[in-house]
Amino acid sequence: KVNSIVPKDGLQTGSVGGGIIQHVQTVFEDDHIVSSSYSDINGFTATIKPGSLNSKILITSQCSLMNNNSSGVVYMKLLRNGGEISQLTPSSNSSSYSNEFNSTATFYDAGTNQLLPWFFVYLDTPGLSLDNNGNIPTVTYKWQWKTNIVSGSIQTGAWINNRHTASSGLSNNGDMRRKGTMLLQEVTG
Repeated sequence: KVNSIVPKDGLQTGSVGGGIIQHVQTVFEDDHIVSSSYSDINGFTATIKPGSLNSKILITSQCSLMNNNSSGVVYMKLLRNGGEISQLTPSSNSSSYSNEFNSTATFYDAGTNQLLPWFFVYLDTPGLSLDNNGNIPTVTYKWQWKTNIVSGSIQTGAWINNRHTASSGLSNNGDMRRKGTMLLQEVTG
């Protein structure tokens, strides 16, 4: 039966759904950044059209990240329809983010030239409303990133799904190309 997930013996008393109704996945390749301002990660985005206003979206993201500097930090920001979600709030002893990493996720590797796996899982409640035509709107999730290593050189910055070495340059796109994925799953509310 489509759009109806119920165990064969029925839901237990007090249960409220939790089944996967649909999924959407995107696959993307590599990118490079040397900017201290957030920018989109090429291809690290996915769009889903929920079947219900009460649905939740389970977001599973994975890729490989690399810094080319032992002090390099990669800041990742998750957006829903252009707005930030899953962001930090200032701690109780701080009124600003000055001493905290203001991002959805932060990647720090004290080494260099190490392409390491990165995973992020988040259950989002989009809080949707019908559009002007009475339809449930689509929801687009995307990742943005920035780095603190911004000399502008190809040998610095951050790499995603690839490893840069001094001998590889952009001409052959590094030496360890990978693919990343973003999986969106609609979960009954």
